[in-house]
Amino acid sequence: MEYGGRLWLCGRWIFASNSVALINADLDFDSFVKLYNKLEDENLLHLGPAVIEAFVPKVFQELGIFHKVKKKEELALLADSMHANRFDENLFLLGNKFTIEEYELFNNVLEIVYQFYKNIGLQVLPIGSISRALISYRAIQSYIKKYKISEPIFLEIGSGSGYLGLMLGIKGYHYSSVDVSQGFVSLQNALWNFANLDCEFDPSKKSQRLIQQIPWWKWVNPHLEIRKSEIVLMNHVIQEMSPLSLEFALARFNAIGVSGILVEHFGFPRFTQNSQILSQRVRKIHVNSKPNLNYTTSRIYKFVPNNFSKNSKVNKRSRLKFLYHKSPKFTFKVKIAKVFIRIKNWKIQKNIDKNLLDKNFLFTNLSITKDQILKFLNSKYGEVESLDSEVLSFIKNNS
Repeated sequence: MEYGGRLWLCGRWIFASNSVALINADLDFDSFVKLYNKLEDENLLHLGPAVIEAFVPKVFQELGIFHKVKKKEELALLADSMHANRFDENLFLLGNKFTIEEYELFNNVLEIVYQFYKNIGLQVLPIGSISRALISYRAIQSYIKKYKISEPIFLEIGSGSGYLGLMLGIKGYHYSSVDVSQGFVSLQNALWNFANLDCEFDPSKKSQRLIQQIPWWKWVNPHLEIRKSEIVLMNHVIQEMSPLSLEFALARFNAIGVSGILVEHFGFPRFTQNSQILSQRVRKIHVNSKPNLNYTTSRIYKFVPNNFSKNSKVNKRSRLKFLYHKSPKFTFKVKIAKVFIRIKNWKIQKNIDKNLLDKNFLFTNLSITKDQILKFLNSKYGEVESLDSEVLSFIKNNS
């Protein structure tokens, strides 16, 4: 897909700066949900209890976050899930300005999503989640430019409402997603197919489809090959994954040729030890934890492939951990190993949040102001409110 000026083409959609030509697409939502539930139930019988426990959406269950749908009208509850009422915050993190390209992409994604929900009888405009996805999109563009990657292939772990995948699909990038939530996978599939983004659920081994949805029970099968991917996106998910699922993901990254990991946020702090697990397999490129709002707030890491050479630091740590966990007696060597691991983990935790700014992730060419963005939203959609606005307004007015 070639971007040029104010108009570009993607599948059956023709995008312009202020309008979208729509062609209706069938939303066979009920059939997909039945298929997903059937396949998940069948495949659970072939997985061990530790794997099943590691890949259930534990944080969603514990916090009461809606994540499983039965009918398409329930998709409205996922449209802006966990990012509703964050639009002002997101604009702030974007420097309160867009580039021209971001502005056009933001407007077109809004229109697609608005028409998608309108097509199923709902009036929804999830500006919180879509603007949040734009933070990652900007970091991605900077990363591609820094490393001169002409045809990047993306893998997103925990792709949520699917808006970042929609943005990348519109731009013609190859993209794969893995998500453990039945509701979000169903929303992604319906939305991406509505936008005619050449989406395939449960792709075959030789599939070359633009958008691939990998079921979590296939992802966790170590014998199943998946598409090579250079860049991994992990937004609001790292501390929400069980340690086992994160360790498995890192092993997968090693096998599929991942070179970079982009993290917009670590997510709800359920498994805080995961930052240590991640830090052992990455090298920091850019971490803006202050934050300095002239730079992207996404964390940029280079993935370090596992190397079990004799002199490898990873190998030394592995040997010490093996000694500590497997030795039947508490020997002097085990005591030394225990102290070494504690010191190492303390240093890792201290270092993971240390600021490191890379000039390649400095904001440039921002020309569309917050006032222009709000003016466009008000003129096209009127006053935008989330489903929670009435309750939040009541609390504010009576506090």
